[in-house]
Amino acid sequence: MKNKRLILGFLFLIAVLVWTAFFTWPDKNFKVTFCDVGQGDAIFVTSPSGFQMLVDGGPSNKVLECLSREMPFWDRNIDLIVLSHPHSDHLTGLIDVIKRYDVGQILSTDAVHTSPEYLEWLKLIQEKKITLEVAYQVSQIDLGAGTKADVLFPRVSYKDKKIEDLNNTSVVLRLEYAGVSFLLPGDLEEKEQKQILNSYLNSTFLKVPHHGSKDALDQKFLDSVAPKMAIISVGKNSFGHPTQETIQKLKNKGVEIKRTDQDGTIKVVVDTDGKYRIE
Repeated sequence: MKNKRLILGFLFLIAVLVWTAFFTWPDKNFKVTFCDVGQGDAIFVTSPSGFQMLVDGGPSNKVLECLSREMPFWDRNIDLIVLSHPHSDHLTGLIDVIKRYDVGQILSTDAVHTSPEYLEWLKLIQEKKITLEVAYQVSQIDLGAGTKADVLFPRVSYKDKKIEDLNNTSVVLRLEYAGVSFLLPGDLEEKEQKQILNSYLNSTFLKVPHHGSKDALDQKFLDSVAPKMAIISVGKNSFGHPTQETIQKLKNKGVEIKRTDQDGTIKVVVDTDGKYRIE
């Protein structure tokens, strides 16, 4: 009887694993997940080819919860991590990510920070021998299956330069698949947004810069992007993010707004026909 129970238990475990694998097996859709990580950014991208990219990691290890939901349980590989800029609300969670996952490559700027988190980040990259690419030297990232990410900013090196505000060194990415596009501008503020107005910015979805701060959206920048939906990655904070000024700019353009502090993790799924849904 004891052996029979053991066999039944084993069979049940196998059945659970099979069903779990079935429901977490990668599909052929393009997915961009804006993780609810509190007052910070973490965006997980999966292309139809299976290429996985994480843009920023938030202010804590909460990003790991998001990854565990979005990745198959057996998967411990992330193809590319992009660090938009080295402020802790974008960087800290990435430290836990590269400790737990095998990361193929990292893209960031050469702007530096003196924080303990940033120094640990650099140490881990070196210890794990992860390839580090500098953003201004990369113009486009191929995510496979017709999916691309254009690197719009920065186009200059920050090495040995005095930086007044690291927000304005943020890597800006524009993703596109099947005619649906996403603009991910990190924390780039109004002053520097004017530098990329000559780029092709029009996008279906806009990740609002700097958590919706008062300097988050230059009007000409917003006009150029002309998004259908704006996503604000924000948590409980003492800065007043997102500000009413920024919210009103979006409303004046008729842009639908979603916020991670109110809506939780926001997932956009795009199929091969360019139809998308929000989960």
